[in-house]
Amino acid sequence: MLFVSSCGKNDNSSTHSDTSELITSENTSDSSSLKDTSTTTSETPITGTPDSVSLFYHRDDNGYSDYGIWYWTDKVAGNLLPFETYDDNFAVINIPSTMYEGENGFYLIVRKKSTWDGQSPDFYLDFSQYTLNSDLTMDVYIISTETLDVEAYSTPKEALGNRIVSATLTSFSTIKATGTAPANQWSLYLNDEKIDEQAGSDSNEVIFNLSTDVDLTDKYTIKAVFPDAMDKIRSKVVSAAPLFNTSEFDSRYAYDEDDLGAVYSLESTVFKLWAPTSYEVTLFLYKVGYTSKETGNILHDVPQKRIPMEYAGQGVYRAEVAGDLDRMYYTYLVNNSNGKNEVIDPYAKSAGPNGRRGQILDFAKYEPENFDNTTFSDIASPNDLIVYEMHVQDLTSDSSWNGDEANRGHFLGLIESGTTYSMDQTTVTTGFDHIKELGINAVQIMPFYDQSNDELNPAYNWGYNPANYNVLEGGYSSNPKLGEVRVQEFKQVVSAYANAGIRIIMDLVYNHVASFSSSQFQKIVPDYYFRRNADGTLKNESGVGNDIKTEATMMSKYIVDSVKFWASEYHIMGFRFDLMSLIDDATLQKVDAALKAINPDIVVWGEPWSGGGYMGPAKVYSAALKDTSVAAFNDVGRNAIKGDNNLNGNGSQYGWLQKEPAHNQSNVSYLNRVKGMLAGYMGDYYEATNYTDPSKTVNYVDCHDNFTIFDHLLATMGNNPDVSARASLVANSLVLTSFGTLFFRAVTK
Repeated sequence: MLFVSSCGKNDNSSTHSDTSELITSENTSDSSSLKDTSTTTSETPITGTPDSVSLFYHRDDNGYSDYGIWYWTDKVAGNLLPFETYDDNFAVINIPSTMYEGENGFYLIVRKKSTWDGQSPDFYLDFSQYTLNSDLTMDVYIISTETLDVEAYSTPKEALGNRIVSATLTSFSTIKATGTAPANQWSLYLNDEKIDEQAGSDSNEVIFNLSTDVDLTDKYTIKAVFPDAMDKIRSKVVSAAPLFNTSEFDSRYAYDEDDLGAVYSLESTVFKLWAPTSYEVTLFLYKVGYTSKETGNILHDVPQKRIPMEYAGQGVYRAEVAGDLDRMYYTYLVNNSNGKNEVIDPYAKSAGPNGRRGQILDFAKYEPENFDNTTFSDIASPNDLIVYEMHVQDLTSDSSWNGDEANRGHFLGLIESGTTYSMDQTTVTTGFDHIKELGINAVQIMPFYDQSNDELNPAYNWGYNPANYNVLEGGYSSNPKLGEVRVQEFKQVVSAYANAGIRIIMDLVYNHVASFSSSQFQKIVPDYYFRRNADGTLKNESGVGNDIKTEATMMSKYIVDSVKFWASEYHIMGFRFDLMSLIDDATLQKVDAALKAINPDIVVWGEPWSGGGYMGPAKVYSAALKDTSVAAFNDVGRNAIKGDNNLNGNGSQYGWLQKEPAHNQSNVSYLNRVKGMLAGYMGDYYEATNYTDPSKTVNYVDCHDNFTIFDHLLATMGNNPDVSARASLVANSLVLTSFGTLFFRAVTK
C-alpha cells in the first residue's frame, strides 16, 4: 500500500487532522489485496514503533552507488546515510531506533551523495502505516518515480510492480494517462463515479476525450489493471499541471482582487484562499497557535470550529465568520491531488509558534502610538542612502553587550539604549546607540520574516529558509506563542529607528522556500508554484533544491501583494531581493510600480545573479528594467578593489588593493573598474557606457556572504593584521566616496 505524507527538514507544516487521510492519490481499491503474505512474519498485523527500520530502495537505472538517504526527525538534525548493500533490485539502509527514539516516524530525501541537484521532495515515513515483523523490525520498500517523488510500499512485489506513472489534463477536455506497461483495462472516474472506460492495447498510454470541459474543482481519477497483478487496481488522481502555463487557465482562474487571506473587521472576518484545483476546502479556527508538535498535547490539534468554504469562482474559496476574531488562529484543510493536508494560509499576516497556524489580528491594536504617521526624511534618490547591513541577533550576541538579557537576540534588543563597553579607561556606546552615532540613514536587516526553524528553541540562523513570507519570525520576539507580540515589538523597532532618522530595508528570499513538498504553496495548488526541468524534476538554480516560479501569474501577484503589505503595514522603506536573477523581469516591474505608488522613496535592489548563473548589471539594465528604479549590487567594483570572493589560488582573489604598483600600471583594468565604481558605474570607467546610472548601483566591498573585507585582505596580504586593517579602511573609504547607494557590512566599520 502506498502512503505519503510530506514534511520539511525543519517541519513547519501543520499536522493532519486525521491519520486516515495520509493515503494519497495512488492507492488500490482494496487494501487487503496489497499485502504480500509470503513476506509477512505474523498472521495478525502488528503496529507500533519498530526496533529498527530497513529501507529497501529501488531505482530503474540501478545507480545506487551515487545515492544515499538524507534523514532527520523533529529532534535530530539531517544526516546523509549511504546505502550499506545493494543488488539489481534494491539498495538497503538499516536505521536503528536510537536514531528516531520517541518519534512516530522520520523524514527522508533521496539524494546524490555529492550534491542536492536531483533530490527527491521530502517524504515522511509514518510508522503507523506499516506493519511490524514478529521480531519488531519493519521493512519499507521505496522507489523514485520518474519525477523523483518517493513512493513507499510494504512488499517488494508492490514496489516493483507495474503502476500508473502519470495522469494529467492535456487540455480542458482531454486526459492522458501513462503506465509503466500496457494495461488490461483503463477507467476514468469523476468524483468517484465511473464515467468512461477503455480496454487495454499494446500502448502503455491512454487518452480520454471528454464531452465537456472539466471543472478543476472536480476530482478526476484514472484506474487501471495490469497483467502482472490482475487482482489489484492501480489508481492515480488526475493532475491539472499541464494547464497552468496556458492563457486559458489564467483567463478562467487568475484572481486580481486584493483581498486574499483573512480580511478582519470588528463585525466579521472574510477568508479567501486561491485553490483552483482543490475539490473542497475547510476553514479551521483555533484559540491557540501552537500544536501538539510544540506541546505534546493532542487536544491542541482539535479545532474550535470547522467551517466548509464555498467556491466563489476564479479559483477562490470563501468563508465569512461573524464576530470579533482578533487573536484567533486558523488553517485550511485542502483536498486535492496531493490528498488532504492542513495548511497555513500563504497570505497569513501573523502566526503561532513555528508558523503552523495563521493568526487573525486587528493590527491597529498592536502598534506604538501614532505609528501610522511614521515619517522619514525625503531622499532625492537612492544615492542619498548610507546602508548598514545587520542581523537581528548579531547586534546583541556578543558578551560585551550589557543590556537586558531578556532582549538579547530579540527585536527589542535592536532598540535598547544605554549599553556601553569599557576597556583601558575608555568607554564606547554599543547596540542601538552605536548605530545611531554612525551617521547612517538606513539599515538592511537580514531576513526577519518567518523562517523554517524551532522558534521556541531558537538557534542562530541567517534566515534564508523561508516558511511564511508575510509573517515576522517568532524566534526574535519575547513570546513566540503569541503572534501579536512579534507584531507589537517589531513595530516598536520601526518606530524607534524612524525617530533616529533611519529607515529599514528588508532582505527577502522569494526565489525558493525551505522545503518544496512541505510548502503550503505545493500543498494548496500542487505543481503550480515551482519551476520544473523538461524531465519533470525540480529546477535548482537557487542551489537549495527548488526555484519559485515567479512568472506564474498568481505567484507574481503574491510577491507584489507581499511587498505592498510590508511597506504599508510596517513602513518598510526598501527591499533587497536574494538571487534577484531568479525573479522574472515582469514581476520586478510590478513590484517597482506598486511600491512607488505607496511611497516614491521606497528602494528596490538585489543580487543580479542566481545560485548557478550570473547576469551582473545586465539584469537591471535590461530592456524590461532599465526604466525602473530596480538596482543591483556592484560586484564589478567590489572585485576590482579587493578581488573575487574566493581563495582558490588562481589569482582572481587579488584586486587593485593587493597588487603591486608595477602590475597595476601594466594592467589598468582594475584601476579603471575602481574608477567606474567611484563614478557610479558597474564596469570600466572608460568602457561601461551602458551601465552608468548611479541610482542603479549599490556600491560595497563586502556583505554577509563570503569573507569580511578584513578577513579577505588578511588572507591575501600576507596575514598582517595591521596592513589588512589599513587596507580595509582604504576599501571602505572608496565606497564612502563613490557615487551610488553606499553599503557597509556591520562588522567592517
